[in-house]
Amino acid sequence: MLNKLSYLTLLLLLGCASQKKQVENIENKFDHEIDIVVDSFKGNDGLSFIVQNKSNGQVFVHNHRQTHIEKFDGVNWVKLRILNCPCGAPCARPTEFIEIAKEGSFAFRWDRAESWCGEKNSYGIPESMKQSVTAGLYRIMVVFSVDQRNTKAFYKEFNVN
Repeated sequence: MLNKLSYLTLLLLLGCASQKKQVENIENKFDHEIDIVVDSFKGNDGLSFIVQNKSNGQVFVHNHRQTHIEKFDGVNWVKLRILNCPCGAPCARPTEFIEIAKEGSFAFRWDRAESWCGEKNSYGIPESMKQSVTAGLYRIMVVFSVDQRNTKAFYKEFNVN
């Protein structure tokens, strides 16, 4: 009886181990990577970000309308306030993600400014506030996936002069 139980336990352990190995091998077949090119535009008044698909298949960029930029304060990364929709405007909910085909790209711009909603005016609409950022080290974050569900964050550092 003990021999049969030991044999069954060993068989189950080996079966689970080989199944896990197959999953790892399948996942390693896919090489999904992105890169971000940061470039100036409009006489150095703003920055453009080009998200490039450097993988062997398609990738999905999530929350592509939400610009996520952080500034390094010497110790920590601090997220900037950046409006994606004007204050008080009834903005439609953006699509959850966009697809970037193999060797494809997606571009967007940033005006090198923080923006937020201030005090309400006489019509009850918050005033859109804006302030140019100072020189320093920044990074942009792009959330992407290969399956539309399991997301990864990709950061690209850049300097603002």
